[in-house]
Amino acid sequence: MIDPSWNRKASNVTERLKILILDGAGNSNPIYTTWIPKCPLKCEVWDPEIATPSVVPPDCGLVVAHDQFREPIASALMTLMEQNRTPVLILADGILEFRNTWCNPRIAAGSVYQPVLGHKMACIGPNQARIIESWGNIGKCENVGMPRLDCMTSRQPRPRRNDQNFRLLITTANTPGFTNRQVEIARDSLICLKKSIDEFNASNDLGITPVWRVSKSLAGDLRSHSIEVCNADCPLDVALQDVDALISTPSTCLLEGMLQGIPVATLNFWNEPTYVPSAWTITSAQCIKKTLSELISPPSAKMLFQQFCLADSLRADGQATDRLIQLMLEMVNIGKRHAAEGAPLVFPGKLIDDESTPVSATEFKLDLKKMFSNDKYYGRLKKSDQPWLLLEHKSLHNKELLNENSQLRLANFELQQLLSAAEFELNQTKTSRSYKLGKLLTTPFKRLIKSTDSNK
Repeated sequence: MIDPSWNRKASNVTERLKILILDGAGNSNPIYTTWIPKCPLKCEVWDPEIATPSVVPPDCGLVVAHDQFREPIASALMTLMEQNRTPVLILADGILEFRNTWCNPRIAAGSVYQPVLGHKMACIGPNQARIIESWGNIGKCENVGMPRLDCMTSRQPRPRRNDQNFRLLITTANTPGFTNRQVEIARDSLICLKKSIDEFNASNDLGITPVWRVSKSLAGDLRSHSIEVCNADCPLDVALQDVDALISTPSTCLLEGMLQGIPVATLNFWNEPTYVPSAWTITSAQCIKKTLSELISPPSAKMLFQQFCLADSLRADGQATDRLIQLMLEMVNIGKRHAAEGAPLVFPGKLIDDESTPVSATEFKLDLKKMFSNDKYYGRLKKSDQPWLLLEHKSLHNKELLNENSQLRLANFELQQLLSAAEFELNQTKTSRSYKLGKLLTTPFKRLIKSTDSNK
């Protein structure tokens, strides 16, 4: 639950403090523009290339930034943290990416939240909060969500007629790689994907219509392989409403596709760990054919897992904007109180409620009859029945199998007794004609015993 008093807390700040945004493009960047209009405090954008953000004005109650990886913002944030007089909040601008964190020569080692250069960090989901806290940021991470995705929380997949081609959106991150080799692998993975789609279409009446929405740095090379890159000026949330599935390299697009309710696969030919798991992962050309088939007819169990991945990776209840503003007001009030007392800034481990979206309490669309469609015992369940009733059916089934097994063992024992008696009689007579006749009669018994043994 959002604290209903958060809006009143703005009036508790008797001096009209303001929020300082360290981003020259803060007035156009969606990470800020989605919440600035609702914020009760004045927000002022500072361009760190022009101003000196390490020297904040006296009416600044909070400094907010998202890019702690590059200069001069990184140095300014470190200075503010050393001074420890003005609260600093870092905003996560999307998912964590393993290659960006550990294999990016363009940024200083450890600059990706190791440590967080702020008193608090607004994370997009519980998974991200756990990972960043594991890097030495205990008590800094707040599970907020992404304000710009609040509008996507009630999306539904588009209806598709049986005679319509399957539309597949293929995307990459804006930066497909951080080294030349990483970019080459990204390009090669898309070419392999194109080849597999062509092969699929050649053998199926209703084919796949790919919609290529990739980084501009790759578009030129891909056109030489007959890949027509679409116009990326169309917002992604609009493009998702006109497709049936999504394949993307690691990026926040993965979560947006999951919010849309369509099956989502991660294209990861680098075979690096992914901080955002997905139900489908393509790590080589050999994975593509099966993945395409399953994206068209997704198994219910994998769609259930996708729901779990989304709930653990993104706090998506449509209230991230309100939660972020509540967090900022709490930080401003704490900073004001410590300034009045002349005490250094200290923040509690959690400032906003995090009990409303534990993954264990998330309701998933669990349809057991679809998940186990090949199991005849699920057919006995009615819609009004509880899943535990299936255990009774399974128990009866197990008893039936045990009875059948016992009967087979008894029959096997009786056959062995008859066979032993027949062989004993043969050994007694040893006449050529009767011995051959006995062998002829006992051979089928031996075969039957061997068959029943193998069926136990």
